Amino acid sequence: MSTVLPILDMSRPSRKVMGDLGEAYAAYLLQLSGYIVTHIRQADLAATNPATGELLRVEVKTAQRRPDRKYVFQLWNPGTDYRHSDRVLLLAIQPSRYPVPFIIPTDKITFRSTIVITSHPLRYAGMWAEYRQNTGVITL
Repeated sequence: MSTVLPILDMSRPSRKVMGDLGEAYAAYLLQLSGYIVTHIRQADLAATNPATGELLRVEVKTAQRRPDRKYVFQLWNPGTDYRHSDRVLLLAIQPSRYPVPFIIPTDKITFRSTIVITSHPLRYAGMWAEYRQNTGVITL
């Protein structure tokens, strides 16, 4: 049985709307991948692996392609701080395509305020490329 993933096609929504949609999509992807997902205050999501019982706090960051074709993810601001999470899940929203997830262990980020994906997320070969995952099944 194949799973049909929704396409997020957003024409410049507010940051709040884009963040809420990204968080909902990330929870959906995690659930499809077998995790038990809840919303928590310290990070956006808590994902539990039912096979191991391991619980990971996940901060979700969503970005659309800017006019310069880059995806800029704001990692912290007064209302959110990725350092309280175990993983940061970046969702690069492509125009009329599936979001591309990058799942990065928090300790690999080391006090950055932003992460920039400098090209098409599926062809990106920079320092964060090793954390890119398939849209269908993701692993924390």
